[in-house]
Amino acid sequence: MCDGWSTKNKHPIINRMIYYSEASNKADGTRLMLEMPHIFWPPCAAHCVDLEDIEKAKKITSCIYNNDKIVNLMKSYTKDRELLRPGITRFATLFISIESLVRHSMELKRMCTTPERVSSIILDNKIWKKACEVCLVMEPLVKVLKLVDQDKKPTLAIVYEAMDRAKPGIKGVVKDWQTYWTVIDKRWYKMLLKHLHAAAYFLNPILQYSGTCNYTDELRQGLKAVIKRPDPDINAQS
Repeated sequence: MCDGWSTKNKHPIINRMIYYSEASNKADGTRLMLEMPHIFWPPCAAHCVDLEDIEKAKKITSCIYNNDKIVNLMKSYTKDRELLRPGITRFATLFISIESLVRHSMELKRMCTTPERVSSIILDNKIWKKACEVCLVMEPLVKVLKLVDQDKKPTLAIVYEAMDRAKPGIKGVVKDWQTYWTVIDKRWYKMLLKHLHAAAYFLNPILQYSGTCNYTDELRQGLKAVIKRPDPDINAQS
C-alpha cells in the first residue's frame, strides 16, 4: 500500500509504502536503501517484538487440538473453556496460549493419566514455574505489541519510548531480569532500532514537553543521521 504527501504545487514531500514483513521483503528494503540513500526502511515493530516459539507449550496444544476425542476430554475438565483463543494482537497468540495453559494447569494435570510424552510435560512442575515466569516477563512486551499493532494512529514516534517503559516493567517482576534484557536488547538493536525511530522519538512533541524525555547520545545521533540522509551537507540543506 502506497501513500504520500505533496505541496500545493504537487511537489512530493514524503512518500511511503507499507509492505508485509517477510524475509524477501526485508532483503529488498535493505537493497533499496543502498541504491537510494534518501529512503528509510524501518522493519515491522510487531514482527520484531513477536514472541519466539516455545516448543513444549506448542506440543501440549497441538497434541490436544489434533484429536477431537482429546479436545472433548479437555473440555470436560476445563468446563468447556478453550486453551487456544484469539489474541489481543495478531502476534501475541503464543503468549495467550501459555497464559491459558497456566490458568488450566490443574485441570490438565488431572486429565493426564498416561506416561506419554505430552503427559510428562504437563506433570512437570518446572514447566509450570517457567510458564508463570514467561507470563510475567511477556506482559510488558504484549503491551508494546498492542500499541504498535493497531490502526488508529501512527506508531513510529512511540516505539522507542514504549520499549523504554517495557524493560523496567520486566525488571520489577523477575529476579533474572538481566538475562531477559540481554535477549530484548539483542533483538532491539539487531532487528528493529533504526535512526528513524530515534528521530521520531526526539521530535515527538508529547514526549518532548513531558519533562521525562531523556535525550541520550543515541537519540541525538539518530536525529543527525536522519537530517543528513537527504543531503550530507547540512549547509546545503539550509
